[in-house]
Amino acid sequence: MSMGTITNRLGLLILRATLGAIFIWHGLDKVMSATGDWGASWATELWLREASPPRAANDRLDAMTTDSPAAWLEEGDELDPQDKDSEEKIKKLAERRRRVTRDRLARAYSKGAQPLPETLNSAAAQYAVAWGELLGGLALIVGLLTRLAALGLAVIQLGAIYFVTGAMGLSGPGGPGTVGFEYNLALVAMCLVLMLEGPGAWSADHFLNWGRRPRGETTPAAH
Repeated sequence: MSMGTITNRLGLLILRATLGAIFIWHGLDKVMSATGDWGASWATELWLREASPPRAANDRLDAMTTDSPAAWLEEGDELDPQDKDSEEKIKKLAERRRRVTRDRLARAYSKGAQPLPETLNSAAAQYAVAWGELLGGLALIVGLLTRLAALGLAVIQLGAIYFVTGAMGLSGPGGPGTVGFEYNLALVAMCLVLMLEGPGAWSADHFLNWGRRPRGETTPAAH
């Protein structure tokens, strides 16, 4: 076996394993979502979460209210943090301002949230994407029906670009590091390589094709 052949086989194996692991991870995340519905509402759950402030932000507001209520005081407040008689008033003021801030933050996130794409409104579509990623990833890992699995996964990623990330630009509105369609595009390119090159010799597809002769080839006559 030539070095070039080994390099080709190893390269396709690494590509399949990496791409398969990525899709298995994301598929499992959708299938095992908090709702426990096996992937039938992962998108609904995700969009609702995106329409709400991060939990860490609210936790910090709560911590500031509990640990240092005087931090909520504003210029013009006639309350002295050092005055024991004012301590309870400061705590009540801090709690009131915390509630107002949380409410404004929630409204800001809700107002700027994008609606759930029409194609993902049905449980069937969300279920298909979740299990498509999981089973497609497993197929790539073992190299079974590789081209078909890569095609299906590429379609899922093209759908994500068209309906979700495409409008955000390549790297997102905030530049590199924010959400855009560059990640989806990279996955599509990886899938296309497998569709063109196939799974390689170290795969279930290759094993299942052992012993099969190309169409039209005949067995040499015995002498």
